[in-house]
Amino acid sequence: MGFLRRAMGRMLNALGAPGFIRMSACRERLGRKVAVTVDDSFTTISIDNLRLLFRRVSGRLDGIIVEPTDCTGDLPAIVGDDNGRRLRK
Repeated sequence: MGFLRRAMGRMLNALGAPGFIRMSACRERLGRKVAVTVDDSFTTISIDNLRLLFRRVSGRLDGIIVEPTDCTGDLPAIVGDDNGRRLRK
């Protein structure tokens, strides 16, 4: 069954077909809330205050929304630059 599923996935990827995902929600070990919602126009993946919107039919990324938080502390001791490298504050 696994071989057949992978072969079907490779064929659909080669055709450029969008993937399918079900609505779900969970909280992972570090306390981040992860949710997937589906409506008429978009599939939305939410991770805490970050929302990624994908077009329902094509699967293309349509927008990124960062909701404001009520952070009052300093920046983390380690932050990344545009190339993904870690920099010390």
